[in-house]
Amino acid sequence: MSPGHKRQIAGIFVNRGLCSERAACRHFGLHRSTFQYEAKQPNAWLARLKIALKRMSRLHPELGYPKITRLLKDEGWQVGNRMVQRLRRELGSGYSSQEASQEASGHLYRPTDQGYAPQPRLDLGLRPRHHDAGRQAAHAYCSG
Repeated sequence: MSPGHKRQIAGIFVNRGLCSERAACRHFGLHRSTFQYEAKQPNAWLARLKIALKRMSRLHPELGYPKITRLLKDEGWQVGNRMVQRLRRELGSGYSSQEASQEASGHLYRPTDQGYAPQPRLDLGLRPRHHDAGRQAAHAYCSG
């Protein structure tokens, strides 16, 4: 049981007058300072920033956090790349750079009726270069 849950239950006993604060904390194995702790209210500025960040991420899903940061700065927000990156991770805002790279490589999974299936890739007839191609050409040049 988490301390927050213990605090909530102990608070019910104390508010109903069934026992004292000390007795409730002793019974639930809760430190009294933990019982008396009041959670901080979320910062209004940060809440507005998160809303703006979600909006920007929805409008421009293809952009990574540096360009989203630039757009937010253009709107007047005083934010940095790291803050935007942290908030996007925290919010799970719609479209991550990992998903963008997966989509570019053709490995992004999309929902289907039977579950998830990979999107088909568009074959342009281009083949990746073999990592030994340069070595083989140099070997042929030197030996021949």
